[in-house]
Amino acid sequence: MVLFFYIAQGLEAEKLALTAALHLDLIRKRQLTAETTSENLDASEAQAYLLLEESSASTRHKLQSLVSSINEALDDMVAEIADALD
Repeated sequence: MVLFFYIAQGLEAEKLALTAALHLDLIRKRQLTAETTSENLDASEAQAYLLLEESSASTRHKLQSLVSSINEALDDMVAEIADALD
């Protein structure tokens, strides 16, 4: 059962890191477009904007997958506790 706690703790730490990365990407996008619209970006700014879009989409996908893994680990932990109490 202790193993499930360590697994859940590791997954939560990974989720925290991904959440921080996502927030940084969103902040960078906001800063990039603060003084102009996405249509008025120069070539390098447009490239940076697209990379940030791809990065944030990828991070969101990883977070969704990670949340599923966390829920599975917690379900397994609950099942182990229920079995131990029976």
